[in-house]
Amino acid sequence: MTVKIGTPPAMKTPETITAIVIIEDGTPPYTYMWGNGTTHVECVLPNEPQTIEVTVTDLDSNVATDSLIIA
Repeated sequence: MTVKIGTPPAMKTPETITAIVIIEDGTPPYTYMWGNGTTHVECVLPNEPQTIEVTVTDLDSNVATDSLIIA
């Protein structure tokens, strides 16, 4: 299983960025744990410099992580 954090352009405003998890393979359902405590597939972040990480676990206990640097 691999995960990647995406930030679709339509989900950006001057104040916030909505990051979403893109998952390849793995067995649903998935659990999500973002670095700020969010537990959903999407995470709304302030549009300011920071690094955010997400950890995803699938039904078979496979774990994958990714991080995103917002400059």
